[in-house]
Amino acid sequence: MPFILLVLVSAIMAAGQAPTTAPSSAVSPADLVLTVTGAVDRPLSLCLADLQHLPRTTLKVTNSHEGEEEAYEGVLVSTLLKEAGIPQGENLRGALMASYLLVQGGDGYRVVLSLAETDVSFQDSQILVADSMNGQPI
Repeated sequence: MPFILLVLVSAIMAAGQAPTTAPSSAVSPADLVLTVTGAVDRPLSLCLADLQHLPRTTLKVTNSHEGEEEAYEGVLVSTLLKEAGIPQGENLRGALMASYLLVQGGDGYRVVLSLAETDVSFQDSQILVADSMNGQPI
């Protein structure tokens, strides 16, 4: 079963130190790197500036705790997977339907998604790697 790993890490963790807590605000945005590795045609290693030059999407959601609308901006995961050469749409068929994506944050948080879940032609949802909320960096 092929898999793809999408990871957002700080430069400190990329040097081999294991995450112990969530990244602090002391981590410079310039030190953050998003990598896409595994069963991909074109592995990616993108800094924040690279992400900001890819097609951008804004998603508005209601914060269920505060009842307020929040606007998140960033790059769709499907865009990143396309950049890495991952089959999508009509090309995501057969054995590829069993492929999955392991997303891991710099704080060690992990989530597993099927490739079909990330493909906008399969379901009406958008998964975003957000770098701003309400116009402010996050």
